[in-house]
Amino acid sequence: MGGVTAVLRVRDLAAGYRRRPVVRGIGFDLDAGAVLGMLGHNGAGKTTILRAITGGCDVLAGTVELAGEQVGRSPTWQRARAGIALVPQQRKIFRGLTVAQNIGYAAGLAGTAAAVTAGATGRAERVDEALRWFPGLRQRYRVVAGSLSGGEQQMVALAIALVRRPTVLLLDEPSFGLAPRTAETVMETVAKICAETALAVLVVEQSPRYLELITSRALLVRLGSIVRETDLSDTDSMADIAEVL
Repeated sequence: MGGVTAVLRVRDLAAGYRRRPVVRGIGFDLDAGAVLGMLGHNGAGKTTILRAITGGCDVLAGTVELAGEQVGRSPTWQRARAGIALVPQQRKIFRGLTVAQNIGYAAGLAGTAAAVTAGATGRAERVDEALRWFPGLRQRYRVVAGSLSGGEQQMVALAIALVRRPTVLLLDEPSFGLAPRTAETVMETVAKICAETALAVLVVEQSPRYLELITSRALLVRLGSIVRETDLSDTDSMADIAEVL
């Protein structure tokens, strides 16, 4: 699976919590500029796989490589600095802060005199880059994030991740809690970002409906293992998907 351009490479990964494995034998490649889906029901282990990549759970065996460098034993902050960004299912934005504060803090802009130091201009440029994908947020820039719609909050969460200029973006059920059309808009935005950048994206979902908007390649996860890789554009693969879901 994958080729020489793989920016994220996972091999024989076993991970879990309190040294107890939840997922085993996980392996896949994710190329720069590519989108990979991951399908499975609740409890299949999809979120644990994402956490193993970011450092949010115990890696018990196997390897996680980012751009050829082993990061599977590195702390979370080092993996984030190396280029891995995660948008969790619950988004985890600062609901009491404005959109500007959420994105600005993620970019390193604290809103104090310290921001007017060397590098502050570069951080401001990153904010502009992130907002380019979400023009609607500019109109809501001074609004408290907790008062936004679910779709707008998801856009804020994505902007927070993108402002760090990651090389790998992990999305844990980005359609969660959203109306169908809003979820489609989110997916279409992610597809546009991938088409215009070299960002590699791994998207976890429970339904192929939204994944089909951005990728044809998906891994099917059941009982903590990847049971197969499937082509979402192939009607014959629906039986495989139905078996897992």
